[in-house]
Amino acid sequence: MPDSQDSPNSYDARGGPPPTSLWRVLTETVIGDVDGLAWMGWVIGAVALCVGLVYVFAYVLG
Repeated sequence: MPDSQDSPNSYDARGGPPPTSLWRVLTETVIGDVDGLAWMGWVIGAVALCVGLVYVFAYVLG
């Protein structure tokens, strides 16, 4: 499997900023390159999702 990190992606093609560190971590999670950072990214994403859902429910019900 060739290293796809060196190939230009849609962000660079549009001239926009490169993917953020969190996006890179989630991408590496899918690819499976860095296990430690990948798990950290999934944990941070899950916690952020739960907190967001709690705020949404509190706003709707409150």
